[in-house]
Amino acid sequence: MSYAFIRKRSKNYIVYLEYTDETTGKKKQKNMGSYPLKRDASKRLNELKEEIYNDDLSSSK
Repeated sequence: MSYAFIRKRSKNYIVYLEYTDETTGKKKQKNMGSYPLKRDASKRLNELKEEIYNDDLSSSK
């Protein structure tokens, strides 16, 4: 199971993907992009959430 979120760092909004590493079982975070505007970060966040949702649906079948 993985999920994505936005975190504000200094003047930028950074989109992160948090997931569980299959080999170690530990939670990891991956930076998926840094954006100066929150609306741009929100667009990327929605794209990531859609990818996660579609991957979860296809893997559960």
